[in-house]
Amino acid sequence: MIVGQPNRVTHILNMSVMNFSILILALVAGATILGFAFIRRDARRYSLALLSERTCPRCGVVYGAETANSAVLLKYRWRLAPTHSTADLNLSRENFLMTCPRCHEEFEFTMDAQLFVHPHVGILSFTKTATPMAPGLPEQNRAIIAAASASH
Repeated sequence: MIVGQPNRVTHILNMSVMNFSILILALVAGATILGFAFIRRDARRYSLALLSERTCPRCGVVYGAETANSAVLLKYRWRLAPTHSTADLNLSRENFLMTCPRCHEEFEFTMDAQLFVHPHVGILSFTKTATPMAPGLPEQNRAIIAAASASH
């Protein structure tokens, strides 16, 4: 490249090097955000597959794929006492609410399919929002849960 001549790519797109750099940075940031969203979605589906194999803590019936497919995603925002942290209290930002098909009791499970128990100390307040898991995709979730359950 000869000094003083514009770069071919920026010349073809008719933009300055600064604008081209901003465009590339925006595309990379968008791709990164989408990548993390897909990873998170797959982690949730894997968690649902684990939950489909769990038994109800009250009556002992296996939840199964249908119950896991109807799970509700709970998102928490914790306000903790100054001397506590989410790691100390073993708090998660997201849990699943499962309803037993036999006894209709509701239990919360963490992303690693462990029963979640609300601690009684260290929490000043919290907000909880509930979202049905992947509305509009029940057939796809059933297939993923069945495939993951078969591989265990």
